[in-house]
Amino acid sequence: MDHGNDSSSDVPADILVESITQALSGNKIGLRNLWGQRNYFPDRDRTKLITKDAIRKALPSATTNLVDYIHNYASKTFSMVLMAIEGRKPRLEAMQAFYFHGLRDSEHLPVPNIAAKDCCEHSWQKSDREKCHSKCTASLRGTCKHLQVYNCFHHSCWDITRFYKFWFHQPSFVMQHFNTKVFQHHNISDDRVLPFLPREGMEPIAGGFGKVYPAKMLVDYLIDREGLIDVHSTEEINIAIKVLKPDEQGRYNLEEEWERESNAHKDLNGLDTHLIKAFAAFRYRGDFCLLLEWADGGSLQSLLKQELRPFLTKEAILELLDQLVGLANAMHLMHNKDFLHPVRANSFESFRSQTGDDRSVDAVSESRADQSVVPVIPQAITVTSEGSDVGLVPKISIEPPKDLTDSDGRPEKSFENWRHGDIKPANILRFKGKDVHGKDLWLGTLKLADLGRAKQRNGITRYQTKQEVDNWRSEAHEAPDIHVNPHASMSRLYDSWSMGTVIFNLIVWMLYGKQQLHNFTHTTDRYGGEGSPYWTRRYRTSAEVSAMAKLWMSHILREDIECNRPEGTVMGDLMKLVRDELLVIDLPPLDSRDIHKAEKGQRSNAARLCDRLKEIRERAHKDEEYLFTGNDRSGMQPPPSGDAAVAEITVMRLETVADQKVSGLLSPNAAEDRALNTRQRNTYTHGLEDKWLYEDDNHFARSIMELDEVTKAELAPDDDESDFCKTCQSFKAMSLKFFTRSVPDLDRSCPLCQMLKGCVERLGLDLGEPLVLDRSGGSYITPKTGRAVLRVCREPQPSYPSHFGTEGIPVGLPLLSHAGDSAHVAILKAWLRDCDNSDQHKRCRLSKSVFVPKRLLQVEKNSRWSKVIETASHLSDKSVDYLALSHPWGKASSTNVHFKSDKDNIKKRMTRIRDAELPLTFRDAVEMARKLEVQYIWIDSICILQKTDTDPGDFQEEAKSMESIYASAYCVISASSAEGMNSGFWSDERLKGTAIQLPQAGKGDLPATYLCDTIDDFQGDVLDGPLNERGWALQERALARRTIFFTKTQTYWECGQGIRCETLSKLTNQKVKFIGDSNFPSYANSPEGRGRGAQEFLFEELYADYSRLKFSLLTDKPIAISGLEQRLTRAIRTPSGAGIFIKFWGRCLLWKRNDPEVTELVRISSGTIGSKVRMPPSWSWMAYEGGISYLQPPKGRTVWNEKAIRLRLTGSGEISWLFAKDELGFSAPIKSFKEGENTADGDYQLTYDNPNESKSKQKKCVIIGSVQDVGHAEKGIHYVLVVSPVATKGSSNTWERIGAGKLHGRFIQDVNAVSVSAEIV
Repeated sequence: MDHGNDSSSDVPADILVESITQALSGNKIGLRNLWGQRNYFPDRDRTKLITKDAIRKALPSATTNLVDYIHNYASKTFSMVLMAIEGRKPRLEAMQAFYFHGLRDSEHLPVPNIAAKDCCEHSWQKSDREKCHSKCTASLRGTCKHLQVYNCFHHSCWDITRFYKFWFHQPSFVMQHFNTKVFQHHNISDDRVLPFLPREGMEPIAGGFGKVYPAKMLVDYLIDREGLIDVHSTEEINIAIKVLKPDEQGRYNLEEEWERESNAHKDLNGLDTHLIKAFAAFRYRGDFCLLLEWADGGSLQSLLKQELRPFLTKEAILELLDQLVGLANAMHLMHNKDFLHPVRANSFESFRSQTGDDRSVDAVSESRADQSVVPVIPQAITVTSEGSDVGLVPKISIEPPKDLTDSDGRPEKSFENWRHGDIKPANILRFKGKDVHGKDLWLGTLKLADLGRAKQRNGITRYQTKQEVDNWRSEAHEAPDIHVNPHASMSRLYDSWSMGTVIFNLIVWMLYGKQQLHNFTHTTDRYGGEGSPYWTRRYRTSAEVSAMAKLWMSHILREDIECNRPEGTVMGDLMKLVRDELLVIDLPPLDSRDIHKAEKGQRSNAARLCDRLKEIRERAHKDEEYLFTGNDRSGMQPPPSGDAAVAEITVMRLETVADQKVSGLLSPNAAEDRALNTRQRNTYTHGLEDKWLYEDDNHFARSIMELDEVTKAELAPDDDESDFCKTCQSFKAMSLKFFTRSVPDLDRSCPLCQMLKGCVERLGLDLGEPLVLDRSGGSYITPKTGRAVLRVCREPQPSYPSHFGTEGIPVGLPLLSHAGDSAHVAILKAWLRDCDNSDQHKRCRLSKSVFVPKRLLQVEKNSRWSKVIETASHLSDKSVDYLALSHPWGKASSTNVHFKSDKDNIKKRMTRIRDAELPLTFRDAVEMARKLEVQYIWIDSICILQKTDTDPGDFQEEAKSMESIYASAYCVISASSAEGMNSGFWSDERLKGTAIQLPQAGKGDLPATYLCDTIDDFQGDVLDGPLNERGWALQERALARRTIFFTKTQTYWECGQGIRCETLSKLTNQKVKFIGDSNFPSYANSPEGRGRGAQEFLFEELYADYSRLKFSLLTDKPIAISGLEQRLTRAIRTPSGAGIFIKFWGRCLLWKRNDPEVTELVRISSGTIGSKVRMPPSWSWMAYEGGISYLQPPKGRTVWNEKAIRLRLTGSGEISWLFAKDELGFSAPIKSFKEGENTADGDYQLTYDNPNESKSKQKKCVIIGSVQDVGHAEKGIHYVLVVSPVATKGSSNTWERIGAGKLHGRFIQDVNAVSVSAEIV
């Protein structure tokens, strides 16, 4: 299509375009591990390139006024026109149109997609376009929904292709600005580019509600009107980007959590130097984000975990005092914000936008200065009564009596305050600094951070009558207030307790170091009752300071020479402050706790804490011996821990726990002693994101492509450039990050057009809809669906000029070789070799294994036969490399005969098995073992003797070793696309992919670049493949240290370092990595996974997925996961059995039929299983055919019925419950309940395992856990198992499970009464 181009004489413009292209290619922006990176055009380069002289040369016919307009107001727009339009004349017409309509960079960029449906009435067809100076029809009608200024695109020089080129270039030219005065809440458009760069070598930090990404921000794009950020003169500053993550179980609303935290920052920003500063909150690409100042010293928690601590010196103690005073003052200011800083309450002005929001004059002028700044949202609505609209921040509004005044004589009804709600070492950040002499401070500046649990209040605590619930606090450092009184509201004194635990941690660490601080928490973990390391529950409605905390405070004050000086010391008085005023259970009366000092024996508020710390600091400056005694601490003994501590605590409840060992019996007595430690429940979130990402693997890919076998295979097309149409001949993937093509313009004879046409067909685009593709690394993605539709890769060629931008295109193979040929095998060997030798893969390797299976298939090299050997008699070396095959048996048929060893044929097979006798899948496996030069392979149906009519075989015995068989294999090979023994490893589909060599590449210094079909799909080829529908495959993949997956499209490699594709791409996915981990389940004991919630998520996801899989023999269901269960048992360090872990016993028992997907659960018959292996009981999901899911009792608020239930689990890390000496046991009180229909309000929600059979059965229930008012079980919700009597058992009091759910107390008869226990089988 010709638009009157006169490109032959447009050399100056072409030079300018090439300069812009080079600037784009040489500048990357964005976070690779978050939103990806793309090229951008920096303002400094634009200023340098788009000069008046350059404009005149590019547009010789431009008037002086037009040149001045472009230079002063539209240089970004001009740059994009140069990239989008070819030819001097149409470029000039475009800029004249912009000038005529008054379009300016600062006011009208970015341009919206006015070509979208129902936005613009203008026809984009050439025959119907008129020059805008003559007023086109659409402009005259005035019916377009976009701003009138965008009528400039009605000009005849614009067609749909040019507009989309202009529109898709915008993100690289129009960077997002941030203004600290306008604290953003609105969404940022997904196509905007954010001015962030990664901090190399720094990984994201996972937290309870999200991740914090270390990043750098370009200062050019920060408008800091508030002076919050110390920019100095640098081009970039270090920042932290906090990205909140959703809760997959729906336990909190992500947007509400973001609004809560962002509004807290908005209101508290700049209030005090010891409060973290934030300068933006925004939503981008579905993520809810906060921009925060970067703490270069990490968190206080990370400091406390360091081995080195400061020597006790005067300087160190004074610095500690300064920071404690600062933290306490920051907390005091939060608690009394409007009293102390009435002006700060409205420091961020609100304004009225075009839709009617309040807008200040300053905000209007600034928004006009740069329209790319995100507008502010209206301020939060105050919620004052039930049923009101929820505001942006949870507020509790109170109306005290009008005549009530505060201590300054002001009406108390104007008293607004904030409570932090989650003060702990992890939420106190360190900012490095120097003293007046230029010496590094050991502690730096400490700041309260993470305002995610902060709550705002109107009024004072004594007038709050509603119960306040926060299920997401970090419970290790929380106060006992609402635990012992669920009706209580969390006052600001909650923060006082938490600050007391922080000061306690600092004192212990400074006096004794990291190990003793660990000993304190470890002892409370091991021996503590229900509560935290600092308090324990007494009965249901009271608490006391924990015996361990009392012991340590008493010991330090009595025995430590830095604390027991009669005249007092700083460290001693700090500990007394903690003991006497902070870690105190009793609270002041409601009418005095906010503005008056507490009486002796009551917890102090922030004002009192500030005063006491300042008193200590003032005395320290006057009395050097009070500041620091200087005594020799070389013989100082720390407080006792472990058993020694328990021996000293003789009057506390911990005395019954001293000899209590980890046991599988949860009895009434043991239940109280082993009540779930609240500290172990400090988080209910996890870091397992289900998101596929590409990783840079160019170094390894280059080494593959340099192999002789791969080079000789010639796995690349060689297209003649003359075959391409004129448009495609100019295609440059290296510099073209995105492009559009009109579907009718695709040339049938052009190979690139035909590849694009295939994309159009797969996407189902209309004829008039342009094909729009955006390149991200090695993939071209359509913004319409977010799907990768094409792959781009290149040859390794280190000599190409860097400005061509090929660093974004990965090295890779455009075509695959024939399965099993030398090039294919060379890639597989390279995977193994890299994993064997690379330091990055140390966790994937084991030292020579001492375990070998009972039998192996010995593969004879350079032959067509193999044989079964018994390893005990045939192998002198008990540590050999062997492969293990993961495959489906499939349903036995004439075309899928099961090839099995048994007592009758094993002797013959120990002599010879010809390859021709083997089914195709086994034949391919044996041949692959030969090619990989591994002499032995383990195949289950050949190496385990199967059952016959006259012989039981040895499956039951070998099943005990299944974990070791796969874990000890040199590598597992998986027939992922096979559906039976005769399917084979691969198909002809792997050769159907197409690829073309792009024009303008492979010449001179440029590496050859290829466009290919996208075939990297581990999710579809492996995880959703036929083999993964089989129950045994889950365990085989999880237990393997590394696996090679043979699929119908290509071959994949998986180990602890991620997933590699035969195309040489590398993939990663955190959630998928959990099962693919070479040391499964290491995540359960990682920093992200140690929390109780993360471990609960792991077993619930694992078991729910496993329950849906298929089995040739249903009785294999408990056996095929026994190896994983043992691994989890060792990792979590808790007894187990039949899918139940004693640590999570309540939640484990509360599984249900996955309704409505599964209409009934069918009990698996035990008739076909031998006597050596137990079948699971009715209360285990392993006893049924069909998928399950788990009930979700509220985290942190469910009281488990531990005292009434006896549960014996016999599995351990050494032996499965299937083979243990003792049987599983479960007894519990049963109660009658009123039968009825499920109710919409959730008060009556029961799911029966088999609904039809359950109708006629007698039913009672077992209460597993309850969410209730203290002492009023009839008013609470109870999570129950439904049971029915078993007629075949001798005892009349034997029952079996038939369902599960929840019941309100009013449906349960005599819910408070003591009931007779029954055995549940």
